[in-house]
Amino acid sequence: MAGQLVPLDGLPGRFASVSYDAERKMIVVQVDDAEGNVMGSMSWGYTEPEIIEEPVTEP
Repeated sequence: MAGQLVPLDGLPGRFASVSYDAERKMIVVQVDDAEGNVMGSMSWGYTEPEIIEEPVTEP
């Protein structure tokens, strides 16, 4: 899944995109130059939060 390119303030000619890699379950941020060359990329693992309910103890 490709993200929309967004210009980066203070970095002329650099664009960022954010996407989700469903196969690897990772959020991916990529920085490209104006010609589309990848300048850098970072990924973070993501899982849905799991709600664990603790039993209520009576005082």
